[in-house]
Amino acid sequence: MVATALYLGDVPALYRQFAELVGPHHWTKRVEQCHAEIAGNEHLRRHLESDNDVAFALVHLAKIVDRYGQRAPVHHFEHASLYPAITLMAQVLSLYHIHPPEEAARLVRRVHGAFKNPDDMRGLRLELTCAAHFTLRGYAISWPEAGGDRNVTFDLLVEDIGHSGLEVECKAVSENKGRKLHQREAIEFQSMLQPGLERMCQSGLQVGISVVLTLAKRLPRAPKARQALADNVISAVLSGAEHSVLQDGTHVRIRVFDPTVFTNVDLDNRVEVRKLIDSISGTSNRESLLGFLHGGAFLSTVQSSESDEFKDAVLDTAKDAAKRQLTKARAGFILISLEGLSPDQLRSIATDERTGQLSKLHQIAQEFLGSTNRAHVVGIGFTSRSGVGSRQPGIIDTGGAAYYFYNRASPYWHADFEGLFANR
Repeated sequence: MVATALYLGDVPALYRQFAELVGPHHWTKRVEQCHAEIAGNEHLRRHLESDNDVAFALVHLAKIVDRYGQRAPVHHFEHASLYPAITLMAQVLSLYHIHPPEEAARLVRRVHGAFKNPDDMRGLRLELTCAAHFTLRGYAISWPEAGGDRNVTFDLLVEDIGHSGLEVECKAVSENKGRKLHQREAIEFQSMLQPGLERMCQSGLQVGISVVLTLAKRLPRAPKARQALADNVISAVLSGAEHSVLQDGTHVRIRVFDPTVFTNVDLDNRVEVRKLIDSISGTSNRESLLGFLHGGAFLSTVQSSESDEFKDAVLDTAKDAAKRQLTKARAGFILISLEGLSPDQLRSIATDERTGQLSKLHQIAQEFLGSTNRAHVVGIGFTSRSGVGSRQPGIIDTGGAAYYFYNRASPYWHADFEGLFANR
């Protein structure tokens, strides 16, 4: 049975077992690689730490366990940043001990690969969380793909539900899905703008300058071309013009703002800072860089003039999963984790639909389930990023939010599928 909850007092023993099984060099190496990249560009820190949160958490856990041993005080583990790693350890170990040796070894190799690629780690964590969900519901689950059958590629089989079980395919979708401008490249380009913007602050600027850069399409690939674009943007800013269009079609918009609006805001509160940045820049949830120097401030925001294709990208992901990974021999369910959404944000989307306007997620589900080619799919669900947390002192459990849609017209439909992800 996959672990669904654990006591924080068990973490030291859990860590030692996990380290012995998986090998700590897999996460320490990944963290060392991230630190090397951060040394070259400090602005990548938050992005890399978020993308590799499990690896960073395990390195931190190692320090605690090395210092205190098996009697490490529980309060050292009562940090939300550590919960995903603690949960992963418990779930992997519980699965390892119930699988035959060959399947168990395959699981360990998959964990090794997940530390090398954040997308693979997101996928693994989603599968484990999904397995924990069905285990809590009392269902028996198995990993058919782990059995070595190359003809079976879906992730989980819920064995004792419906007519003959339920195939579940899990897909973790990163924040970059469908975006014309990926987060990392936006951060790296803004780092090229920073020296010029800081010079403005050093010259005695006592106001805030917001620079919104709207690319004609995407950033140039060649480093020299990107640097040339950065130089041209700074020149446009120094010209003092509120609006400028560069030779390549890039649009530069400048606004002055009062930097004291951030005085009473906790800069670590990403939600509140995001609201202010969007209000000042006139954009919505775009990659931005905020800096303060000598009484002045600068805010740079980068976006593409081409519309992001989130809906199409997620829909294509679901279609491909239904076609290539579900067998069509029994009922199937597609579960997509939207890593860019918190549990509260996903709940808000579902709640807002009461106004009568379909959300993008509802539109995706409607189009996806409406096809006669996917009659074997009895539903599609969207989950938020991990909602792992502590509901009572000393104990953590898996959680989150799910927004799901059914295809009750499917010939594989069964009453067991009602309320599959509803709270109980």
